[in-house]
Amino acid sequence: MWTDPVWTARCRTLACAVSLLMLGGCATELDTPDDSLDYLMLREDPSTGAARTLPMACTGGDNPAGHARLPVGCANALNLQRMVQNPNDVHQGQTMGPTLAAPVGRAAQYYLLGETADLERKRALERERLAAPAP
Repeated sequence: MWTDPVWTARCRTLACAVSLLMLGGCATELDTPDDSLDYLMLREDPSTGAARTLPMACTGGDNPAGHARLPVGCANALNLQRMVQNPNDVHQGQTMGPTLAAPVGRAAQYYLLGETADLERKRALERERLAAPAP
């Protein structure tokens, strides 16, 4: 039975049909989550002009059945806001400085060319040289 060519062909056809049906149920495109991190400037005290920043994600008002839950994306935006050094950076980012491309390029070259063993040996020799007492 297992060696019958007709039976083998039917099994292959059935396996192909089952896998196509399984793949047919897969999503071809994933929904892109709304990761917009826009912030509002709120004025707290008109006399001092002190402004407070609030993420737009936290202004959504759907709170079903009175549950104490934050809107989707609010906690992420609040955490990001608390991590920045300068609160104005959430509105306008700072300009980037020069990149340090040489060390990254050397590391990539060592990795791609398989020269990591030579690099480790050089580092070990340098550590030994520095650790040895001066004559």
